[in-house]
Amino acid sequence: MKLSFIHILASVVTVVEGSGGLRHLQQIDKEQLAAAAGTTLSQLHEALDVDDDETRQHVRKLGGKKKKKKKKRKKKDKDKDSEDGDSGGKRLTLYCEDKFRWRDKKKCLDWCLEADSCKSGAKIRIRRCGGSKMQKWKKDGSALRPACSSRLSVGNGELKKGRTELSGLSSGGKFTIKKNGMCMTNPHQPEDREKVSFRDCRKASNSKTDKWEWK
Repeated sequence: MKLSFIHILASVVTVVEGSGGLRHLQQIDKEQLAAAAGTTLSQLHEALDVDDDETRQHVRKLGGKKKKKKKKRKKKDKDKDSEDGDSGGKRLTLYCEDKFRWRDKKKCLDWCLEADSCKSGAKIRIRRCGGSKMQKWKKDGSALRPACSSRLSVGNGELKKGRTELSGLSSGGKFTIKKNGMCMTNPHQPEDREKVSFRDCRKASNSKTDKWEWK
């Protein structure tokens, strides 16, 4: 390492030779360079009595230790649609009374609104209520949003980016959710995985699937 450093310093002499502002460095013999070898860069400057800024730059470039550049860790791109994670929310269920006798059942089954995923374009369906995070929803004024994201809202049959204004959305009791005079519902009496969209309110009323409630 010592000999290599001497050669580096000798290279500095060659590089700066003929430069009027670096006369001090040209006058140094190899014994002085050998004596200075192995010292820190600041000690070397003192030993060589070099005050010229340009000389210091050459020494740093040719003889100084390279500092390792810290690589900036790239943050993984988060799903922009699902930045909120699981942030509370409630289940939104089809309102039911036993007398409806859906599918000839004597008692009501709980049917929840569920999104296929927390991404724009994900379909919304009715599923048997369970522990899925995608069955959690939040009322944001007149918009209905999945609890996983404040950037998505319920559109016609799917999640949309931004805000879709709805009417009838309430914080309690039973209510009918409408958009442009159409009711949010499934096609007929509930079946698992049926798509939910905005349909003719009369048909929804006939199948008694026109109302929702929070649970």
